[in-house]
Amino acid sequence: MASDEQRKRAKDRQFQSEALRWLPEDFREAVILVDVQDQSYQTAAEVLGVPLGTVRSRLFRGRRLLQEALVAYARDAGLTQAGHTPPETGGSTEGPPAAEHR
Repeated sequence: MASDEQRKRAKDRQFQSEALRWLPEDFREAVILVDVQDQSYQTAAEVLGVPLGTVRSRLFRGRRLLQEALVAYARDAGLTQAGHTPPETGGSTEGPPAAEHR
C-alpha cells in the first residue's frame, strides 16, 4: 500500500508532466531535449533544425512558463509560505489552473 508521501510525489510528478505537455510545442521540445534528456544546447539546435540562439530563447521562455505553472500548483497545494510571492517572471499568467491538475 502506498504511503501518503508516495501518493503526493506521484501526484506532483503527474502535474509536472502535464505542465510540460501544456507548453507550446516549440518550447516543450527545447525543454525536453535540454532539461529532461540532458542534451547540449548545440545538440538541441541540430535536432530541432534551428540556430543556437533560438534554442536559448525557447528554453528561457519555456522555463518561465513552467515556473509560473509550478508556482501556482505549489501555492494551491499549500507548499509555499503564506504571503510569499515568486520573483516577477514577465511571462503570461495564462495557463492551466493548478486545481485542474491535482
